Amino acid sequence: MMSDEVRIKPFNHSNKKFSLRVLNKAKFNSDKQVTAFMPNLVHSLDAASLALLLDFYFKESTDVKNIYTTHDCLAIPANKMECLVNLLKLTYVKIYSDDKYLLKLYEDIRKNIRTTQNKGCFNEETLEIFSDNFRDPINFPDVKKVLGSVPSDFYFKVLDKSSYCGHYM
Repeated sequence: MMSDEVRIKPFNHSNKKFSLRVLNKAKFNSDKQVTAFMPNLVHSLDAASLALLLDFYFKESTDVKNIYTTHDCLAIPANKMECLVNLLKLTYVKIYSDDKYLLKLYEDIRKNIRTTQNKGCFNEETLEIFSDNFRDPINFPDVKKVLGSVPSDFYFKVLDKSSYCGHYM
């Protein structure tokens, strides 16, 4: 497949840049796109959580900090555990309590369905997705029903009071 290279600088405190290869969108396999969406979303949220956590962790203080990561597993010195747990809570609050993120994702998914699938496969009023590949229509969840039903400080209150966050060895 054809691809273009894009250079990004993800953190303000670092001059490091990364190169990303972006595939030509005209040559995507739509069946693979449908089945790959959820695992790719979860993987990208894990990666975003780790990147933000590391950013918070290294900004916390100037002393040398050892941290080892493998995917979504972390290993640190025992005396840094409380700091890491608190920063992990902050990371999750930062990522998952932003209604704008969820609304943008919701709208982007709907737009993608409308523009990449057959015309008329998505009913905007009932939020049902129709396809020759499905026996029954798929009900698309309405994220707007969830947003606003939980107080904005709920996530922080719950996480702040939690004594268990992760697996301690």
